[in-house]
Amino acid sequence: MKVFEYKYTDSAIFAEELKALKTWCNNHVVSNVLFHIYTHHTECPYLGTVLHTISKTIPRALYVGCSSGGNILGGELVDSDVIVTATVFEDPDTTVEVHQYSLTEHTEETVTDKVVDLVNSRPEIKAVEFLVDIHGLSMTGFSNRLSNIREDVTIFGGGALNVDMDETNTNVFSKVGDISDKSVVFILYGGKNIFADAFYVEGWNPLGHKLKVTRAVRNRLYELDGKPAYDTYDNYLSIKNDENFFINSLGFPLIANINGVNILRAPTSCFEDGSLSMTADIPEGEMVNLSYGDPWTILKTVNQYGIRVQEFAPQAIYIFSCAARKAFWAGDSTETKPFTSLAPTTGFYTSGEFVRTGKYINQHNVTMVIASMREGGITRDPDRLFHMENAAALSGQVSMVNRLANFLDKATQELEDANTRLSIMAVTDGMTGLFNRMEIQRRISSEVMQAVSSGDDSKLPSLIMIDIDNFKSVNDVCGHNEGDRVIKGLCQMISEVIDKRAPGAPGRRRTDIEMVTVFKEGTPCAGRWGGEEFMILLPSTDLNTAVDIAEFMRIEFSKIKFSQAGSQTISLGVTRAVRGENSDMLCGRVDSALYEAKRTGKNKVVHK
Repeated sequence: MKVFEYKYTDSAIFAEELKALKTWCNNHVVSNVLFHIYTHHTECPYLGTVLHTISKTIPRALYVGCSSGGNILGGELVDSDVIVTATVFEDPDTTVEVHQYSLTEHTEETVTDKVVDLVNSRPEIKAVEFLVDIHGLSMTGFSNRLSNIREDVTIFGGGALNVDMDETNTNVFSKVGDISDKSVVFILYGGKNIFADAFYVEGWNPLGHKLKVTRAVRNRLYELDGKPAYDTYDNYLSIKNDENFFINSLGFPLIANINGVNILRAPTSCFEDGSLSMTADIPEGEMVNLSYGDPWTILKTVNQYGIRVQEFAPQAIYIFSCAARKAFWAGDSTETKPFTSLAPTTGFYTSGEFVRTGKYINQHNVTMVIASMREGGITRDPDRLFHMENAAALSGQVSMVNRLANFLDKATQELEDANTRLSIMAVTDGMTGLFNRMEIQRRISSEVMQAVSSGDDSKLPSLIMIDIDNFKSVNDVCGHNEGDRVIKGLCQMISEVIDKRAPGAPGRRRTDIEMVTVFKEGTPCAGRWGGEEFMILLPSTDLNTAVDIAEFMRIEFSKIKFSQAGSQTISLGVTRAVRGENSDMLCGRVDSALYEAKRTGKNKVVHK
């Protein structure tokens, strides 16, 4: 595999360059020639000349291309409006195919299914590249369907863009199709001796606490944590909604974990209602963080992944890098140039980057996708070692931005931990760890209202009320410390029985924080009603089941041997809500049942 790179300057020079390429091909074993052409503008006056010259000079060559947000040649951003790369495949077994399809919301499913079937039926296909015009489309379904291609196939690609990112005119083209603004071009690479590897380089780190996407429609993000999405950028970063919003927010995209990998989504503009136009979809319900771009961290990440490319021993490297990274680096090629130490490196700045990670094909933003290819086995070239300036310093130092971000993360975590502890204290009883009177009463009221309003009698809750028999004598004879141990022993037993026997119980609790995270509304729970009295709420539980649980608790508690107080007993009242009553009436009835158990001999269960 050989790569020839050209900056188009004029037709005469380009024609001579292609004649020299043709001569080279005639003097070597060549199976296929594929041209990649990237142009800054959709209306480029030279594009037709370039395509015609290729077809005339090397008629059997294939070509693909698209408009770009910037052209990468020799690993560097170049100012040439058109760049051309010829990849010459030398192994006789290598095959290259190009397919172009119209891509709209209506054709997306048909197109992707056709490509999936084509690739899966051809075991010799090793890699799939695609160039796509994504303007006005959601690429989520497109990516998800292409993920059905068998997992041994490497998949990568990029979205067409215009060098003026405010312009929406973009296109893709190929030898087998037209120059089109609603199209996708697929390149299928096959053969037993062709190998491909592709991965993404990110380098952005999470910042601050997590935010929930509470409202989003495709790539328009309306709300984070129930507030206008713009508020996050205004409150935390003081980024104003003005003509500089895009540039100022560029270094702080949102980061989410989707399909098991970190995905960046950058805002491109802000609407008057506080919603944000994002570079791609963010599903509702996703948890996201603000993230920050630190040049030091990014270059350190690039350096680490450069070793992976070196181990692959590529003969050609293709880069699909987000135009946001071009703006972030102010046009500097610091992160792309080092790859030329391994192989000819070409590519373009995109509106979206695509790469398979595991099973899934994901659309990335603010990300750089590196695709490496070679024919034949790994051949080590001692002169082909990945080299990045200041690599030693990158591995050992931490930037000031990283230090400040770490400080903010730690401070945020400490504040969240403090708030969590306050939340726990607000709803729990300090000694027993069960809910306090206010919280268990609130939950009973909420459960009764929801069950009654549902109209479904099976959702009506049951209550168990417990009182320790003769508890005053325990305190008087054994002391209050032993009394506290009796109360704690009862509460531990209550929790264990709820976990094992109550319908819908969340399972064994491991930490106090689960009182406010695991025991959500609608789950069985217990609270300290006052002194030695306790209330157990059993949502959607019939009376017979509640009585059985109460009887089991009575027996289990009687088995406990306290060091000074010995065995103790409890009395229990049980009842179930009925339609037409409120929570106060329900609590009154269970209290009456408990009173009857105490009055008629104690150590028993009475239900009403």
